[in-house]
Amino acid sequence: MRIMIVTEVFPPGMGGVPVFIDRLATQLAQAGDDVMVVTGSATFQMTTKTTTLPSGVTVVRVPAVASPINPGNNRMTYNPFSGVKKAFDDFRPDCVHMHTPAGLLHQAALRQARRRDVPVVITNHVMPENLALNLPAWARGVATRLTRRSTIGFINKTDYLVAPTQTALDLLGPTVSVPKMAITCGVDTAMYHPGKVDPAVLKKYGIDPHKKLLLFLGRLDGEKRIDLLIQAFPGIIRDHPDVQLAIIGKGLLVDELTAQARAVDPDNIIFVGPCSDNDKIRLLHSATLFMMPSPAELQCIAALEALACELPVVAADQAALRELVQPGKNGQMFAYPDTADLARVVGQLLDHPIASATLTKHSREWVLAHHDQLVSVREHQKLFASLTKTR
Repeated sequence: MRIMIVTEVFPPGMGGVPVFIDRLATQLAQAGDDVMVVTGSATFQMTTKTTTLPSGVTVVRVPAVASPINPGNNRMTYNPFSGVKKAFDDFRPDCVHMHTPAGLLHQAALRQARRRDVPVVITNHVMPENLALNLPAWARGVATRLTRRSTIGFINKTDYLVAPTQTALDLLGPTVSVPKMAITCGVDTAMYHPGKVDPAVLKKYGIDPHKKLLLFLGRLDGEKRIDLLIQAFPGIIRDHPDVQLAIIGKGLLVDELTAQARAVDPDNIIFVGPCSDNDKIRLLHSATLFMMPSPAELQCIAALEALACELPVVAADQAALRELVQPGKNGQMFAYPDTADLARVVGQLLDHPIASATLTKHSREWVLAHHDQLVSVREHQKLFASLTKTR
């Protein structure tokens, strides 16, 4: 099949969504499909440019500018209509797979798909509340309502809705009128696997190899609530002085969080910044627990990667994390946003290494059974084929 993926977010942009889209495109190509990704330019450019990745995926980049919501990481296309039309003319897709949030790029692609009677699948990655977090308090309510209305309105113009979890589908509410199903983003279990502690990579990032390591991985933005980890840390280290917290990633709040950490414990809270996939995996191998305090996850690819590396997860009892973490089997949950309870849960796991070892064993088994990326790819292929056959 010829599958066109339409997305505003794509590497080199960082975050779980561009990672998922990149891996899905690569896996579809490896499975024998022809894949084209239509996205925005990574830097300033006046014209549409086409490249081919080593995986065989064709990437069409139309002109884009920095997003006003997250200018350091996301970009937003402008005037994509002629570039999208040419992409359709050249590629002649059998199916279009869009990813929200939707903008002019998606409007242009939907117009071309409808003119050519090409089925359109859309995967939702949006919690409207997340997009409004970086706005002034007075504007958040209005922005959330407008985002929800426009997101659902666009979804209802497509043929099929996909989301990574049932929670993500439910959060959109009953006004979605198209068929829908949950398909996990999945994780590359061949890439993310158990491994040994790596003292060299720990020292590279200023992490003490002789201490236990709590690890956060993700964007340093408001909805991730990394501030809760920092607030809870004194309660953790009071009873466990051999513990440190490493924070991997970049985002809008890096300066604010760094200042907060300095005031709490500058010696044992380490900001790693962004790092390579290879180093990320070695850090996961070297950690004791993976931390995810966000109340706004629609799945959390970073936590799936940690579980695939046999790393237990401590997570907020919110949104799709309740589907991800099975207390007593692959991790524990804390009562969001209670930092005292967060410290208590972490302390319990540190105090009971036998229980933690049991969680470690079940973490990867659960991912292999339910969230291997090859399962996700096959489910997407079946959906694309079924919609194409009805045309």
